[in-house]
Amino acid sequence: MRRKKAGRFEERAMCGRYYYDDTIAEEIGELVEEIDRRVLRQPSGDIHPVERAPVLCGTKTPGDIHPTERAPVLRGTETPGDIHPAECAPVLCGTKTPGDIHPTERAPVLRGTGGAGEKNRLQSPVCARLMRWGFVQPTGRGLLINARAETALQRPMFCEGVLHRRCVIPARHFYEWDAEKEKVTFSNGDGKTLFLAGIYSRSGEEDCFVILTTQANASVRAVHPRMPLVLRENEWQDWIYDDHFMRRALEQTPDMLKAYREYEQQSLFC
Repeated sequence: MRRKKAGRFEERAMCGRYYYDDTIAEEIGELVEEIDRRVLRQPSGDIHPVERAPVLCGTKTPGDIHPTERAPVLRGTETPGDIHPAECAPVLCGTKTPGDIHPTERAPVLRGTGGAGEKNRLQSPVCARLMRWGFVQPTGRGLLINARAETALQRPMFCEGVLHRRCVIPARHFYEWDAEKEKVTFSNGDGKTLFLAGIYSRSGEEDCFVILTTQANASVRAVHPRMPLVLRENEWQDWIYDDHFMRRALEQTPDMLKAYREYEQQSLFC
């Protein structure tokens, strides 16, 4: 683990560094038809806390209104006063009755995401954005780079993000250091992209994210008791949009990963 004294962050939790390469853009482009690959084509290299990195998220977060954007405004059209039975009164309601689809209208379509036999799912719009890794603590000192999946909904700092601002952090692999300070690299056995579950929040003029962690499975437990909440390839869009899946995912154990050991002595002040 690396720790800075009187610095901007401390890597106390696990997953304090991961690797991103520019080939990830092509893999994600095959899964999502309409996405800005320019954001995903970042230089290959390790991603550290406080650095900006590509993140996958929904195209619009409920409640987010940014400067220069148009927003709904409620204005009264009636004279203030008592409303009595049988009188007409302003009412807010949906603009579309659930289930009603008329000719020439656009409607959700289920499309397959892979080979025969795979589960079809709703293709929701996803965008790629650059976000900074880490939430500044309420005290203004130190940085939180991870959030425990088991308790995130109970933590005021993370609850809003879990409910409304879920995202996915693509990575080729991530690192952890064992008790002997030997670096261990964890990746998918097939070498494909890892999809790490995360949440994000607005901080000043930019969005910041944290990675959710859970109890380590057997492939990671010997090195660290916790690991990132790694999603399967057919789950990461559900994590962003599906509230029911989100609650299941917070309790699930990730699939086994491949570990590669490489000795690397870490200086306390590097």
